[in-house]
Amino acid sequence: MMPALRFDRLAWTCVLVASAGAAAFLAACENRRVVEPLTGESPQPPNEALRQGMVLFMHNCHQCHPNGNTGVGPALIDKPLPAALIKAQIRAGLGKMPAFPPEKLSDAQTDAIARYVIWLRESHTAAGSS
Repeated sequence: MMPALRFDRLAWTCVLVASAGAAAFLAACENRRVVEPLTGESPQPPNEALRQGMVLFMHNCHQCHPNGNTGVGPALIDKPLPAALIKAQIRAGLGKMPAFPPEKLSDAQTDAIARYVIWLRESHTAAGSS
């Protein structure tokens, strides 16, 4: 009886160690959530088309990408993606990001969000170089 008990303990130990290792690996692969408050004011779009994109972004994207920075999701303002790839990402989603099909956001709305994200990135880049 004793050898079987020893094997069970060894098996459970291996399972626990493997589970802890897998959990640590998966945790390392995730984006770290920003816990410090973002400082400064959000840049204000210069025209109505960009303001519409900002409203849509704030409603659909800001929760995970605050002002285009890292939050639950990765930063958007440090990626030089063209509008077509931004819109494809909005439609398809990836990882934890949900997909936004045409039933949730129209093509015109995804265009507005993409234009706003590009403007936000350019505003951030210009502010960083001054």
